[in-house]
Order: sequence, then structure tokens, then C-alpha cells
Amino acid sequence: MNQEEAKLSTDFSNKLLAATKAGALVLDNVSQLDGLSEGEIATAAEAAKSRGLTGKWVIPLQNTTQHPAQASLKNRDVRQRLFMASTQRASHNDSNDTRGIVQRLAPLRGEKAKLLGYPTYGDYALDNQMAKTPASALKLLTQLAPAAVARARSEAALMQGLIDRQKGGFNLAPWDWQYYAELVR
Repeated sequence: MNQEEAKLSTDFSNKLLAATKAGALVLDNVSQLDGLSEGEIATAAEAAKSRGLTGKWVIPLQNTTQHPAQASLKNRDVRQRLFMASTQRASHNDSNDTRGIVQRLAPLRGEKAKLLGYPTYGDYALDNQMAKTPASALKLLTQLAPAAVARARSEAALMQGLIDRQKGGFNLAPWDWQYYAELVR
């Protein structure tokens, strides 16, 4: 069981890394990169060239939701496409898809926890941590949530206000967050 869990965990990490390296947002027009620096645009052109896409621009994937380019790209459609490419990078029914691993790893960890005398994997994983139990961890998160949600709503209201003043005509979405947070800042 430990060997299978270790193999699945390694496979997951490898596939996620491969999906990140393989994934990218390919753009056909330099105007779509409006907001990026000249250096960032040159890097995107070089990334395209290295992939055999001369005459195009490539933004390689870096992180799921906090991609650095999100804060600068003025084109909302490009921000959305980058966000979606990042968040869905390992779920394309290809050799880098991690969903099957997760579907096997979750019950395997549950079985392991039960064999070791724990009701759930969460109980097992947290036993030697400060929280000790999933209930304690959930209690802490429940206590933090109201303040965090209030802060996020306050920030979102400021950003939506800016969108409205600019006559954007849309509601703030996840791919807008970094861009408008930077404008508000």
C-alpha cells in the first residue's frame, strides 16, 4: 500500500510538472500582450520560437491561479484563457491527466488510515500536527473564514467599483482579480 501510494504521489507530481511545462497560452498577435513589458513580450516571442511557433507569442504556464502575467495583461479574454489553461492544465484526457491518479489515491489513503486505526486519512495526516484532528482544523478555518470572506468581499467591491467606473460592463471574475487588484493598489 505504501509503495502504491508513493508511486501514485510521484506520478501525480511528474504529470503535473509535465502538464505545466507542456501547457502554454499561444497568441497570434502582439497586441494581445498589451500591458506586458518589452522584456516579457520578447520572452513570449522566444518561448514561441523555441516551440517552433515563429511569429507567435507563448506564455508558458507557471502556477494555477496566481500567474504573474495576470496582473499586467489588459486583454480580459487573454487573462481568461491564461487562467483556464493554468487551472485545467492536468485535465485534458492526455498523458499528463492527473484525475485518474487522484481517483485512486484518495481511497487508497482512506484504506491506509483505517488499517492504522484512524477513521479517515485526515485524522491520520493531522495526528502529529498542531491541529491533531480534522474537526480542530475545520474549527480553525471556520473561525478564520468570516474575516477572510469579509476582506475578500471588500476588495472585490473596490475592484468592481473600478470596473464600473471604467464602464467595463462585466462582473469581476477570477481571471480579473490580479489585474484589478493591481489597478486598485
